[in-house]
Amino acid sequence: MVIKIDQTKMLQLEILKEQGQQMAQQKSQISMQVQELEYTKNTIKDLKNAKKGTEMMIPIGTGMYVKGKIESVDDIITAIGGNVAVGKTLDDVKEIIDERMKRMKELETQIDSELENIDSEGEKLVKELQGAQEKEKGGTYGPKH
Repeated sequence: MVIKIDQTKMLQLEILKEQGQQMAQQKSQISMQVQELEYTKNTIKDLKNAKKGTEMMIPIGTGMYVKGKIESVDDIITAIGGNVAVGKTLDDVKEIIDERMKRMKELETQIDSELENIDSEGEKLVKELQGAQEKEKGGTYGPKH
């Protein structure tokens, strides 16, 4: 009976471990997105001061750029989802970035909370398993009466 309960708790502990790893990976991805948004926000600030004809390195992929000249910063093409892009002003784009960053940080906070719950549940299971193991040792090897 004790062995079956221990196996169930061990399985629960393994599931919690996997959930924790998945959430940590999600948090890492969110952190990377926040960094990317910070970079974009800084680029937007730089664009506000750019004049027509200013040369820039325009990203075309991960770590790849093409040289280009600014023609206008009045209309920033912005992806809004579903393979749809629209023109927005610099101020509108800044607001979009700020809103996305806010959502990402809220997700990070939610994941942190869930990770704390997982840690707490895991610690509880470990203590229960240790208690059962101590009981089993005490019953088998304890003093005879």
